[in-house]
Amino acid sequence: MFEELRFEGDISSVTISRTAHRWFASITVETENTIAVDKNSTHPVIGIDVGINTLATCSDGSKYDNPRPLKRNENKLARFQRRLSKRVQGSHNWYKMKDKVARLHYRIACIRNDTHHKATTDIVNRVSGIGIETLKVSNMLKNKKIAKALSDSALGGFLSMLKSKAEARGIKPKEAGPVFCVQ
Repeated sequence: MFEELRFEGDISSVTISRTAHRWFASITVETENTIAVDKNSTHPVIGIDVGINTLATCSDGSKYDNPRPLKRNENKLARFQRRLSKRVQGSHNWYKMKDKVARLHYRIACIRNDTHHKATTDIVNRVSGIGIETLKVSNMLKNKKIAKALSDSALGGFLSMLKSKAEARGIKPKEAGPVFCVQ
């Protein structure tokens, strides 16, 4: 293993999985809830607007850039998939090319996931309340002009990650509709 267990408690299950070219062991440990949130916190309450160009724009002026990993690796991915389609299915070279395509997809997913984790952790650690714009991501994906950019930014995953991290710290996120007026 690359690292020691970070939590004290009883190990309830171990799951071994393989993604692209890497093996992972997921260890479930039963622990006590140790995160305590100060109810009299002096941290601000912020509103978050998500988008394509910037992943998240906070009401206090901070912005989190969207890395757009698919757009950056689109040409390479297309080239690998073209090469894969020219191979004889089931041959040794087909499996090698299929592994290269899987590795690139894994790299794209890791870049996106890393950005989401860093942004959500930073947001949750410096606020006492969160207001989130509710989006119908599935309806937005029906617009063919912005569907690929929306999929690349993975807004649904970002919002669900933000909600789960906020709730784990005892912050109840408030949801506001996309058309929200302040008078």
